[in-house]
Amino acid sequence: MTDGDPPLRLLSLPNKPLQNIVRFMNHIDQFALSLVSNRSKELVKSIDLECSSINIKVDSGILIQILIASEILLECSFDDYQRSVDNPSPTNIKAKVSLENRGGFEHSKPEYRFQEWLNHALEVYHQSELNHILCITLLPDIQSFRKTFRSCSTLIILVASDEVQIQEYSRTFRPEKRLIFGVKEFLGRDRSKISDHIYEILVQNLDEIYYNFMPELILDDLLIMNSSIVRIYFYEAIKYESMLRRFIKHWMAGSNPRLRYIELESLKSYYPQAEIVLKGIKHEMISKEDPETLNVFRAARIKNVAFLGGYNIRGKDGTVATLSFKKRRCFVMLVWS
Repeated sequence: MTDGDPPLRLLSLPNKPLQNIVRFMNHIDQFALSLVSNRSKELVKSIDLECSSINIKVDSGILIQILIASEILLECSFDDYQRSVDNPSPTNIKAKVSLENRGGFEHSKPEYRFQEWLNHALEVYHQSELNHILCITLLPDIQSFRKTFRSCSTLIILVASDEVQIQEYSRTFRPEKRLIFGVKEFLGRDRSKISDHIYEILVQNLDEIYYNFMPELILDDLLIMNSSIVRIYFYEAIKYESMLRRFIKHWMAGSNPRLRYIELESLKSYYPQAEIVLKGIKHEMISKEDPETLNVFRAARIKNVAFLGGYNIRGKDGTVATLSFKKRRCFVMLVWS
């Protein structure tokens, strides 16, 4: 084209060459085109764009994060969403769209609220659910926010003040696979007043729970757990070794049937001694080079888990579990599938 030529009417081209043009566009240009009209959105959808995940990050603003590949992130940020409980879901909300934190564009559609923006992203990339919601700050109105999405796989909360707040978020957002959360500090939380909230959190049937800053761990916490992977970082446990021995005996008798992996780490309680925990329990010592156990740990594909040597025990149904006491101040148990 030269100066003076009429602009190319992109949407007037035949469908196949038009799709090829869109396929070779930059990621951010593809997304921008999808916002022009319903017809352009259907065009972008027709080339079957893929992404690894669509997530929400709640920080000073709220971001929709579209992870297109391992290092390609398309973000839509909203600075004016939910500044207060009186403004839970404004219309004509403006998004700042950027690719890999570089320059992009600002856009608003009169009929779009936050949920329309989110549905647009899910539709364009053929996703049915959010992968995760990360809350670095808390929302003024979580009930209103919950209406903006149908389901999410993982809920991550980093700044809860106590277990009551975690319980409220978990009840409202209903993560389908993982709940990962941190309470601000260990001290100043009366265990007797929050036990019911802790139990409701731990009893959930999830793939994984990560609980950071539990004030005190007790045996009932361990026996009520119903998730496959459990990680708990706690302040202290009274008679810790005795508690672990009782938990292991309960597991051998058939409790916690969904458990695949548990990792317990204490800030205050002393390093648990294997010979005390396993007193009276039939077990077999396994070196860290044992090929069969190494293969089991590798096959489990649980993040940040490596076998450092330990002990094998067997439940009444024949199921094997490997116990390890060598990772910092941790007790680790992996159940063989």
